[in-house]
Amino acid sequence: MTDRALVIDRNNFYTIAYWSAIKKKKLGYLPIRFFEKINEAYNSRKGGFTFLFIAWDSRVNNRKIENPMYKANRSPKPDDFYEMMPYVLDVLTMREVQQYNVEGFEGDDIIYSVVEMCKEKGYSVTVSSADHDMYQLIDKDKDIDIYDPRTGITINYDKFIEKYKIEPFRWKFVKSMMTDKSDNVFGVKGIGPKNAVDIIMKYNDLDTLYASDMSKLSKSIKEKLTSTGADGFSAKKSAYDSLKMVEFRKVELPYPSLALINPVKINQSIYVEYEEWIKKDILN
Repeated sequence: MTDRALVIDRNNFYTIAYWSAIKKKKLGYLPIRFFEKINEAYNSRKGGFTFLFIAWDSRVNNRKIENPMYKANRSPKPDDFYEMMPYVLDVLTMREVQQYNVEGFEGDDIIYSVVEMCKEKGYSVTVSSADHDMYQLIDKDKDIDIYDPRTGITINYDKFIEKYKIEPFRWKFVKSMMTDKSDNVFGVKGIGPKNAVDIIMKYNDLDTLYASDMSKLSKSIKEKLTSTGADGFSAKKSAYDSLKMVEFRKVELPYPSLALINPVKINQSIYVEYEEWIKKDILN
């Protein structure tokens, strides 16, 4: 049986845990919920996982340096957002869980790079994140799927194909044409998810699309894809600029690394250690 790795989007999990704690009106619940969510991810697959990797954002964002508008519309984090982070980090460190953070790179790129490392090692992978950009990583041959910690649903290759009718690696081209308000990625004005999927079903990628006469598309869709605004900024350039923002970038992972030598084994007791000393500290 192939070893299987669980790759956690820590920023995603921490945010989910934060708002769960806010809902309970008890910030001290955050670390408990964080590790409960990891256990839920662990239990999402019969037999669990052999290895655990956690990826997180660096404070310097390379995409934002390239494009200051990237994620510019996001509200600042609440003042108490990071207050419980030391407790989470203490437990992860105590358990010797392998974490990855590379200055200048987003968590998405770190996750992608960890998945690539796992593929090289021959591990199958489940990425746990609510970020739909992760769909790009789904792979039938390498047995890579996505577990959504918000819904508890796992999206594998067959489910993805059934819903979108395109190969998962083409998802980045769909995203490059869609407006993403969360990340402030402009895409192509007037092209929504349904039309973007339909376009990629017919043309596979942006290069093929823009090298064609677009005869497979309606007149209105073609006009949107080839339009140029009053400022001279074209839909084509916007699509390609957006592609740079949504496609993953390979990161050189730190070395030496526990994950490259002897990945940490996990089980359902991942958070047992803090129940005695953290709960007394933050819940009383």
